[in-house]
Amino acid sequence: HQMRQFFLFPAFLLASRVSAVTDGAAISEYIAQNGIVYTSSDYPMVIYENKYSYLVTPASSDKYTYEKAQLQELMARLELSWEYFLTTTGRSPAGVMVIKDANGNQLPFKPTIGIVPKHCGAACGMLGAGSVETDLHYMDVTYERVINGWETRGLIEYEFGRNFWYYDGRYQKDSGHWFHMAQVFATVMGYLSGV
Repeated sequence: HQMRQFFLFPAFLLASRVSAVTDGAAISEYIAQNGIVYTSSDYPMVIYENKYSYLVTPASSDKYTYEKAQLQELMARLELSWEYFLTTTGRSPAGVMVIKDANGNQLPFKPTIGIVPKHCGAACGMLGAGSVETDLHYMDVTYERVINGWETRGLIEYEFGRNFWYYDGRYQKDSGHWFHMAQVFATVMGYLSGV
């Protein structure tokens, strides 16, 4: 299917946000959804931040060395996607992941996109909580879209849809039914929120 071209954000928009972390700074620890503790000695990671969330990722994969400007561009786009969900649902899921800076200080909780080797599928988005995890393959796919100027609409935005699902019990059949309305919500809203 054909990808639409996406414009690059002006640098002044990226520089105008207030940040508690330095984009591209190393972190010392990340505790994943499944409880695995990733430390800088066994899985070195860097952090990026936008108004609503953190991105915690290795600085490179086998395919790419992630450039700071492109990851800031990605975070600017994901900020717009997050704002779409905020406007639509009227609330935001809380951050739940523990991240420590290079000095071992815990960062304030914020919804987090973690790029980790072990997670629950293509990606994991916690229902009603601000956490998305995926692996380097899907990070490379997303990064490639950014460097080519294509829209990033995809896996991360779908998982945001799971983060913003607050309706358990109201819009689903009995627990034995294979189809869950959260999937529909995540699919449709993830598509609509993508940029």
